[in-house]
Amino acid sequence: MSLQAILETVEQAPVAISITDIRANILYVNLAFENLTGYTRDEICGKNESLLSCNTTPLEVYRDLWRTIQSGKVWRGTLVNRTKAGQSYLAELNIAPVLDAGRRITNFLGMHRDISTLHQLEQELKHQKVLSETILDLARPSWSCWTANITCCLTTRLTNG
Repeated sequence: MSLQAILETVEQAPVAISITDIRANILYVNLAFENLTGYTRDEICGKNESLLSCNTTPLEVYRDLWRTIQSGKVWRGTLVNRTKAGQSYLAELNIAPVLDAGRRITNFLGMHRDISTLHQLEQELKHQKVLSETILDLARPSWSCWTANITCCLTTRLTNG
C-alpha cells in the first residue's frame, strides 16, 4: 500500500483522528476531526489538544491519561470536550503513543468519537427502568390485595355453593 493510499484512508476515516507531538501540539487532523470539533485543519494545527478540554472532566482523568501514554501504553477513556462553537460533547478516546525505531515516543495518535447521543440514550433508558420499577413496586400491594379479594370471593362461592 502506498503512502498516498494510507493518507487517503486516514483522511476519509469515519472516526476523528489527530496526530500530536509529545507535548500534545496538533500536527494533523482528518476531515472527521474537523466535522466533530468545528475547527478547520488550518485553525487547529499548531494548537494544543487542551484547546478541546472542558473543565468538567476531573483532573485525575488527565493525569491518568498522561501517565498511561507516556509509559508507552494506549489510553482508552471518556472526556468532556468542547467544539469551536463552545458546545460540550462526550468524547470516547483512544490515544496511542507512536514509537520510533529506538522505541522512543515521537508522537501521539488520537482517535475521537462523539458518544453524547449514546450516553443520553443510556441515561434515558436507566431513568425509564427506575420509573418502571417504581410503578411496579407501587402496584404490587394493590395487586396482592386484589388477588386476595378474588381468592376470598371464589372460596366463599365454592364453599357456599
